[in-house]
Formats: sequence, C-alpha cells, structure tokens
Amino acid sequence: MTRALLSLPVAVALVALSASCVDSTGDKPTGRAAAATESATKAPLARVEVKMNHCFVEPVSFDGEQWNVPFDMQFGWGGMEPKRWRGAGVMTRVGEDQARFKDDGGSTVVFRPVDDPLVQPVEDAICD
Repeated sequence: MTRALLSLPVAVALVALSASCVDSTGDKPTGRAAAATESATKAPLARVEVKMNHCFVEPVSFDGEQWNVPFDMQFGWGGMEPKRWRGAGVMTRVGEDQARFKDDGGSTVVFRPVDDPLVQPVEDAICD
C-alpha cells in the first residue's frame, strides 16, 4: 500500500511534465523539446562523400542543394587534399548559405551553394 501511495506523486509529476512539453493545441513541443526540434530543423546534417577530380573538390548534393568549396579555398591552390583526408564524413548546414564538412580523417572544409559568387565551376578550374 505504501508503494502505491509513493507512486501516485511520481505519476502526477510525470503527467505534469509531459503536459508542459506540448502547447495548448497538443501539437507542438515547447520548452527544451522545442529548442531541440528547432535546432534539428535549422541545422540538417548528413553523411556524405566528397569526391575530388584531379585537384579540386567536386560539387556535393546536400539538403536538397548542390554545394562546393569556395574557389580560393579549393585544395588545388597549393597542393592536394589534407594528409589524412578520407573523403567521407558528415556535412552540417551552419547557415543559409554555408555548410561545414567534417572529414573522417579530421579535416573540416566549408562549403557554399554552387550558385554563390565565391564558388567557381570545377570545369573552369585550372590546377596550379
């Protein structure tokens, strides 16, 4: 009997807690749950493969768009890819016009939409 009485306050607290995470319509999370949901929708991420041609990064499809490295940050300017480059990793959108790729080898590379003026088509690129 004592166990049942102790469980009642715990059950009431759980119901109150779960109710505080839903708005008055019962549809949308609020509080910390909302922040987690919003940040997830603001910062999509995906496992991607970044391919290289002779010395430049090829465009990558991510979050419904084509992305590439700004031309002056391409690996062809001063050498090939970083020493521990694997070409596979996680791409995270960090802004409306910027994404960050974290390579499995530890390198981080910034990407921008291919229609950004800082991104030059790879077909036009000339390696040094």
